Amino acid sequence: MSATMRVADFTANNRLFPQPPPVVNVNARQYPVNIHFNRKTALNNYVDEAFKKVAKIHQRLPPGGILVFLTGQDEIRLLCNKLRDRFPSKQRRASETDLQGPRVRCSARAMDLEAEDIEVEHDDELRNDDDSDPNAVSDDSDFEEAPQRPKLHDDQSEPLHVLPLFSLLPVNDQLRVFAPPPEGSRLCVVATNVAETSLTIPGIKYVVDCGRVKERVYERSTGIESFQIRWISKASAAQRAGRAGRTGPGHCYRLYSSAVFERDFPQFSEPEILKYPIEGTTPRSYLLTARYCSPNEEHANREGRQFPLSNTSRERKLESS
Repeated sequence: MSATMRVADFTANNRLFPQPPPVVNVNARQYPVNIHFNRKTALNNYVDEAFKKVAKIHQRLPPGGILVFLTGQDEIRLLCNKLRDRFPSKQRRASETDLQGPRVRCSARAMDLEAEDIEVEHDDELRNDDDSDPNAVSDDSDFEEAPQRPKLHDDQSEPLHVLPLFSLLPVNDQLRVFAPPPEGSRLCVVATNVAETSLTIPGIKYVVDCGRVKERVYERSTGIESFQIRWISKASAAQRAGRAGRTGPGHCYRLYSSAVFERDFPQFSEPEILKYPIEGTTPRSYLLTARYCSPNEEHANREGRQFPLSNTSRERKLESS
């Protein structure tokens, strides 16, 4: 059975089963996963918290892929850019070194003087010049170093192979998460909830869960649909943590506290059929039933092959409208 399905909705339904049926639970291959909660919950800056957590994992923990769950495409691209700047690939480090150019050091005494740079001094001041003292030692103040670009990355850490993953991404880019990372680098996938249940990325050992999801919400009072960021369910949190235990023991780092998890997270997500009005679903279902079923209504109803209200005349009226 599915890990996010409410079994009681089926077993306790008297219409489906007059007698409660036995439930068989078949556990999939799953390695142990250690769950780590944050002491404090990041309410607004959870993208920055995810960046800090990934940086600590990459710098301190043993090798293994990292999977980060965020809510949308904009957040994914923002975090990917920050991680690529902090832990760039070897090719990018080489290109940045070429752009910086060689370091230049020059002595002020070795430079040619222009006429307007020469100042006339008295003889007693000239005697006090450093050139008149054979024991004088030039200091570092005589050397001027060319300005350097600030370093945005850490030269001590290995490169991080960062890949995005969301539903609107082209298929070829989505398939890149299944390829092994370049030699000497660690894989890091930043994804939405599409990586929660529908696929298994090989080599993932660490999961960073923001605990949120962007979903479409229907306001019954106004009749307006909008996308909102909300807490996920406990069942979805368990599914995300399980991504770290598919190929070996792993760790799941949740960017929220255990108190918030117990208080604000629902046990299961609300079914999709209860979230939206059925005005748009019912006509499409009716049209499909009228188009592909027999036009003989009474005969089809006796055989259980047709929706009771569908016939050819109603199909033409629906198509014309």
